[in-house]
This record gives sequence, C-alpha cells and structure tokens, in this order.
Amino acid sequence: MSNTIRTLEEIQKIDLDVLAIEAIGKDEKRITSIKNTKELNAVTKEMNAANKSKRQNEQEKANYASKLEEKRSALGALEDAIKARRARLEELAAELESRRPVWKQSVDEKARLRDSIKAGLRPDVFRKYENIRAKRGGVGLALIKDETCQGCHINIPPQVYIELRKGSEEIYTCPHCHRILYVENQDQPETV
Repeated sequence: MSNTIRTLEEIQKIDLDVLAIEAIGKDEKRITSIKNTKELNAVTKEMNAANKSKRQNEQEKANYASKLEEKRSALGALEDAIKARRARLEELAAELESRRPVWKQSVDEKARLRDSIKAGLRPDVFRKYENIRAKRGGVGLALIKDETCQGCHINIPPQVYIELRKGSEEIYTCPHCHRILYVENQDQPETV
C-alpha cells in the first residue's frame, strides 16, 4: 500500500514538473505582449517561481532515483541471501531424507529389542514401569550412585541401597520420585 502511495506521489511530482515547464513556456510567450513594468514584474515573478519549482522537482526526482537504486540493490542482496538459504534448506532436506531409512531401521530394531525384553518381564513389573515412565517424563528407572537417586537427587534409605547392591530380586522404588531403582555394579556386593 505504501509503495503505491509513493509511486502516486512520484507521478504527481512529474505532473507538477510538466505543468511548471508549460507555465514557463506560457510566461515566455506572454513576455512579448507585456505593456507595462507591472505586468513584466508579475510575469517575471511567476517565471521565477515556476523555475524554482522545476529545480526542486528535479532534485526530488534525483533523490528518489538514488533511493530507488539503493532499495533495488538491497532487494538484490536479500534475494541472493534467500536463494542461498533455500539451497541450504534443500541440502538439509535431502540429507534428512537420506537418513530417514536408517532412523526407521534403528527404531524398528529398538522396538524389537524392547518387545523381546518385555517378554522376559513379569506383566505387573512392566505395567508399574510404564506407569512411572508416563508420570516422570519418559524416565521410569533411576540409577543409584553414592546412595543417591540420580532421578531426583535425594538420598535413599541405606537398607534399600544395600539390598540393591546385593542383587535382590525385589523391585525397589525411590521414596521421593517413585522411579524404579537400580545399581550398575551388582556383581561386587558392598562390604558392611
């Protein structure tokens, strides 16, 4: 909308410039028919005003032309940047598409592995794990390190830690975040 208004303003200034030139031409013709100094002063004054208006319009046209050239060069630079970004986007999209089959294969393998592990678990344990995982942002297990739950960073009861280190078959959960607890080295029981 503003570009249209600017264009109309430029057309109006060109029209005014044409009118000023016509007025100068008419005033020059009137000079031959002047009968006294009063008329001569009036015509001269009109001609001077028309010439001044013409010079101002020419200067404004030159300013608009330079601004237009600046805008065109800026537009060209932006268009080049857009082309470069589109090319980069197409490269990234092609790379994504080339990786998609590998990701799908990895997801399928992990789903098969999950199903095979799930088959070896008691159904009640798996349900409990799924419930905890759903409530805790996708994390249903918590590692115990230095008698601290790594899920919520709260100390667990020492007896629970000892039982986990011994490799007890019972499922223990954190008293605070309720995640299922495990320790990494169950092979080496801690001496008490």
